[in-house]
Amino acid sequence: MAPLLTVEHLTKRFGGLTAVNDVSFTVEEGDFLGIIGPNGAGKTTLFNLITGFLPPDAGEVRFKDQPITGWKAYKISRLGMTRTFQITKPFGHLDVKENVVVAALQTSSTLREARERAEGVLRFVGLESYRDRSITHLPMGLKKKLELAKALATRPSLLFLDEVMGGLASDEVQDMMEVLRKVRESGVTLIMIEHVLQAITQLSERLLVLHHGAKLAHGSTREVIRDPEVVEAYLGEVDPDAVH
Repeated sequence: MAPLLTVEHLTKRFGGLTAVNDVSFTVEEGDFLGIIGPNGAGKTTLFNLITGFLPPDAGEVRFKDQPITGWKAYKISRLGMTRTFQITKPFGHLDVKENVVVAALQTSSTLREARERAEGVLRFVGLESYRDRSITHLPMGLKKKLELAKALATRPSLLFLDEVMGGLASDEVQDMMEVLRKVRESGVTLIMIEHVLQAITQLSERLLVLHHGAKLAHGSTREVIRDPEVVEAYLGEVDPDAVH
């Protein structure tokens, strides 16, 4: 049986800079893959290439054994692959529920279906009491949850998470971790970029490490965080036992 996602030799250049350099990996259905690396390592660019927000210069992406290289993001999303953004992007003139309804409409046949799905997703992530709240003054932790809720409303089978815990307080990180565990238990395969090492090492079973746009390491989380090259390039003085 083919992997859910196959990435082969993916490459992206911006002028003389190679942002993603010949990256290959696979993701099986039910996996939770973490992607780590220093700032500027190419992590978000890799997300953009796979999910259709940037065209690659070389390489191939296959999802559900179907070539999707160079497809537009909306077309990929309809296949069941979607993503969150590091910088939250709510629709500012809409309230919380309306934001999720708009996302749900992408894979709903009626407005009623989209509204019902939005209600279910808001309950799932713990935002039901904020459904009628304007997003203008919504705290960052709730905006991150809203970003996740919008992605879940499209009914993904593969979800890319771009720093959903960035800027959150420790109690908010723990809350988000519990929500992500629920997401995975619901049958969604997850790929997550995250700088909160304790979170990503507790949640993910495998890690992909990028450095200068290239794959530095890929394997089980426990093995990767003990790789001397990974420690030197990214983890530094962090004790691997303290983050797992």
